[in-house]
Amino acid sequence: GIVIGTGGYFGSTVAVRPGGKGDVTSQTLWRIERTANRLGSGEIYKGHVYILNTNGIMECHNLKTGKILYSERVIGRGAKQESWSSMIIAGDRIYVPNQSGETIVMQASPKFKLIGTNELDGNLTNSSLAASDGQLLLRTHKHLWCIGKRQ
Repeated sequence: GIVIGTGGYFGSTVAVRPGGKGDVTSQTLWRIERTANRLGSGEIYKGHVYILNTNGIMECHNLKTGKILYSERVIGRGAKQESWSSMIIAGDRIYVPNQSGETIVMQASPKFKLIGTNELDGNLTNSSLAASDGQLLLRTHKHLWCIGKRQ
């Protein structure tokens, strides 16, 4: 029952209740002005919204109030830690691709917990992960990866 919209370069982040007609300003739950650059989509999970800035800073907000519960850098091992991708949540894990072709795995929780970093081929990527039949797909600049059990 809550929709989140994030702006791009120094745009706003706003949470609204869907529905209404005419002036729906009263549907706004919270708004954060002039946020850092956000290209990818955020994720909503169990009363929280997770938003990643392009510079690799993950924010966790209370979905109803917008209060920031944490703002932490998501760090892998590669040279390019920025992310121009959308993250995904599978189970209680957040998967964040970075430009070095790594996928950072975090706990989907209001407390920041880094689980691990998975490296692929060292090639750059700006692609988002896709999930299909229990597998994850990621395209780097040179390869298309399918991660999971062969079906």
